[in-house]
Amino acid sequence: MSNDEQVRIPWIPILAAVPICWLLYRKFNIQRDSPNAPPGNPAAGASQGSAKQDAQNGVWNPVKFSYPPVQACTDRVADIKPIPYRPFKWGPYHVTMGIRNMPWNEWIELDRGHAKYNRIKKHRVQTRGNKAVRVLGDGMNPGVRGGGEAAVELVHELAEYLSRRYPEDFYVVRHSHRSSDASQEPFESQQTPYTDWGWDGQPPIRQISITALGEVYDLPLSVADGHRAPERALEIAGYLIQDDLALMIQGEDGRYYFQAGSICLPGFWRMEDKIGLPLDEIHITGHVPQCPIETPNQCDGVWDVQGQVYTKCL
Repeated sequence: MSNDEQVRIPWIPILAAVPICWLLYRKFNIQRDSPNAPPGNPAAGASQGSAKQDAQNGVWNPVKFSYPPVQACTDRVADIKPIPYRPFKWGPYHVTMGIRNMPWNEWIELDRGHAKYNRIKKHRVQTRGNKAVRVLGDGMNPGVRGGGEAAVELVHELAEYLSRRYPEDFYVVRHSHRSSDASQEPFESQQTPYTDWGWDGQPPIRQISITALGEVYDLPLSVADGHRAPERALEIAGYLIQDDLALMIQGEDGRYYFQAGSICLPGFWRMEDKIGLPLDEIHITGHVPQCPIETPNQCDGVWDVQGQVYTKCL
């Protein structure tokens, strides 16, 4: 089985900053050696086959996916005004769940508060340690894979996206080659089956800089790439954006579990109270208004769909 065909664990990152909760796209073991997507739906990209087809809970078959082109933002992040989202629309309000297409250019939205969020997050990681950033290992939650691989994948996804979407503020340096290139020596840190995180067949990103802040981060290639590689990956992922991050991993029972998080701006909850819990119990124990206690698996069912999911929960 080649590097591009490794069976990997489905995970869902949630950006949970107040007052907006973002549900990011779900990764279905993407093969990354394909070019940009052909013209079509910019929200969904191009995929072949179904990741859900004949899949066991917690394991997803590989599908080929072409990343849609990302339109570069011509403004500096420091000049972008915050988007005035409204949590409620005028008129009757009904609590329900659902998904809708998300334009690719709206996956991560930054504004002039980015530097402030970066400064706050760094302080809280330094002072709160694993109460701010934590990654559960493979053996810490029976029947569920740990969040380490998802954390490493996420920081590379963010680095690829942000360097394209906000080229005036993010600059990347890549490794010299892909680890799947038989003519090259494997990376010293390659201790896991997959390290070719680069989009469009490019080598993976080695380093990302936030030019306006003078911040430079070295990205781990795998969970074995140095001390605390998963935690370092998730710390960096949190520093790159303004939202908090919660990684949900599907277990053998089909439920999604909170297996890793960068929760520096949580509002009214603590990660230490929720880490390791399935999604429905997170809502029930948090006394979320009108949470469907009688149908607790409804939250997980929203994500049990075929293909790629790019949605926002407002």
